[in-house]
Amino acid sequence: MYERMIWIAFVTMLCVGPAQTQPAWIGDELAARATYAKLAIAARADWLRCNVHLSALDTNADAQSDFTIAISDLRTGPTSDLLATPEREIATPRAGRVLETAIVSWTVSSERSKPVFANVANLRWVDAENSSQRSTQPLYDRILGPGEYTRYVRMTVSMTFEGRQRQYAAVFLFGPRPGFPPVLAIDDVVGSVQLNSLIGSFILPGPLLLSGQRNRAAVRAFLESARGRTTCVPEPVTGLCCDAASASCGISPLLLGPADAAGSR
Repeated sequence: MYERMIWIAFVTMLCVGPAQTQPAWIGDELAARATYAKLAIAARADWLRCNVHLSALDTNADAQSDFTIAISDLRTGPTSDLLATPEREIATPRAGRVLETAIVSWTVSSERSKPVFANVANLRWVDAENSSQRSTQPLYDRILGPGEYTRYVRMTVSMTFEGRQRQYAAVFLFGPRPGFPPVLAIDDVVGSVQLNSLIGSFILPGPLLLSGQRNRAAVRAFLESARGRTTCVPEPVTGLCCDAASASCGISPLLLGPADAAGSR
């Protein structure tokens, strides 16, 4: 609800404020960065969910998931340039060591408050066989109709999880109106269906904001790492709060509450 309220406020500002002069591709790149930032936050929150019983979380701020993901080598353009290109030349096929990703709803109830929840990302490595037929199909076959997607952002994704590393190619497609659906992420290493589901998911880690959790050292460290910069503004596609100058995205400081004195930025 909070992310939706911020999104509505941001759209209202666009409607009544000055004309936007920012090129569409800048917003598209930020939306792609925000999507992977959202995945990292959701994956690290899930690790805490699975290990919430560990006493080490009380005192060890370094008790965290090792999952990291970053994008580089971003390239933009009109989708018309890619429609006849085989998909395997644009996005790495789902083959070899890939992630099995599940978006899980984490709900915690207590006698003193209403239930709180968050969508988290449960990850594990699996071996996948190459789907050669799909990877040789033109990108057009992945798109529902001509004209639905007008722009693309291609990128290199670098990921680390459980000591393993993987680098691969992914692409995001965007509709005619910058900052609005449709948006289609094609990332077959993480899982395109799951990543697209996460784009619009609510990930504010409510269970970790409860008083019994947020004072634990590991939880405090996680929340501060997930906090958007004080200069961030809402990114309308994902609902995260992004700082364009540093190309960083996180959860709005307004939603997380006061920053921990040792970890504020």
